[in-house]
Amino acid sequence: MNTSLIREKLLSNWKEKLACFAMAIAIYTYNQTTKFEKEEFTVPLEIRTPSLLTVKSGFAVPSKHVKVSVKASKDELGGISSSDLKAYIDLSSADPVNVAEEGGCNFTVNVETTGRLSNIFPLDITVQPKTVYVQVEDEIVRYLPVKVNVPGEPAYGYEVDREKVSVNPSFIEIKGPKSQVERLEEVQTEAVSLEAATKTVEAEVRYIDPITLEPSNSSQRLTVSVPLVPRISTRTVKGIEIVYDNIPPNIDIAYNNVLMDVTFQGEQLDLDKLKAKDFFAVADCSECTKPGEFSIKINKFPNATNKKVVATAWSLHEIKVTARWKPEEYTVDEPIHNRDNALE
Repeated sequence: MNTSLIREKLLSNWKEKLACFAMAIAIYTYNQTTKFEKEEFTVPLEIRTPSLLTVKSGFAVPSKHVKVSVKASKDELGGISSSDLKAYIDLSSADPVNVAEEGGCNFTVNVETTGRLSNIFPLDITVQPKTVYVQVEDEIVRYLPVKVNVPGEPAYGYEVDREKVSVNPSFIEIKGPKSQVERLEEVQTEAVSLEAATKTVEAEVRYIDPITLEPSNSSQRLTVSVPLVPRISTRTVKGIEIVYDNIPPNIDIAYNNVLMDVTFQGEQLDLDKLKAKDFFAVADCSECTKPGEFSIKINKFPNATNKKVVATAWSLHEIKVTARWKPEEYTVDEPIHNRDNALE
C-alpha cells in the first residue's frame, strides 16, 4: 500500500473520526473523575515579602486562612491533611509603581504541596478566595540600641548599678514597615530576673521584636550583665543624747534634758542596725566663761560604733544653757570654838 493511499484513507471522513476521538476522551475523563472524591481543608495564609515591600502598618489582611479543595481518588484522599498544603501570597509579584500610587494590590493565592502530594496523580486543587487585597509599603532596615529590661527588685538592701548595666551586642538590626521602624528609638530585652540577687546577674536572653511586641524568634541571643550594689538610703534615729563638753572649771551649766533626732545616710543594711544609744551629740560650752544664758552650738556627731554611716541632718543646731559660778569650797582645819579663842 503506497503512501498516498494511506493518507487518503486517514483523511476520509475526518470530521466523523475527530468527533469519535473527542467522545472517547470525554468518556475516559468522565470515568476517571467519577472515581474522584473532594475534601476541603482550612489552611493558614502565609505572606511572603520581598526585600523592598511589606504589609502596610495597621492594615489587617482580610483573609488569615483560605479554603483549599483537593480532589483525588478515594484511596489517596484518605491520607491527606491540611499540613500537606501551604497557601501563600507573594508580595514580590506586585508592580512597585502601581503599589506606590494605589497603596495596595490584589495578590493571587498560591498553593504548595508537599512531596507526598506531588506523587499523587491525577490531583485537582482549587482555592478560595483566589485573590487577597493587601496594602503595602516600603520595608526598611535600621540598627537600634538595646536596652536591658530589669523591672524586678533584687534582695533587700541592694539595687541595680544602672550606669554599669551592659548588653552584647548593643545594637540590633530591625526590619519592617517604614512607617513603624522610623518611629522606633530602641529595642528592649526580655525581663531579666533579679529576685533575691545580691551580686551581679548575668544571663542570655532574647530581644522583644518592636514590630510584633513578642520575643524574637531569631536564634541570636543577647548577653546581659546587671551589676548590683548596696542600696544607699537615709534613716532618722530619734532620742540621741547631748553631751556638754569643755565646761570651764569654775562654771556650772544648767540645761533642759533635751534629746535629738539625727538623720543618717549610708548602706541600707547598716542603717537598719542603728540605735540611739550608739551615738551622742556634742555641745561645746567653752564660751560659757561667766554667769548668764548662752546659745551653744551642736557639733557634728562622732560615731561610736558604725563608721559606714554619716549624719546629714539633725533636729537641733544649738541649745540654750544657763551658766552659774560654782560655789566656793572652804577647808576647815580645826574646830570652830578653837578659832574663836584664838581671835580673843
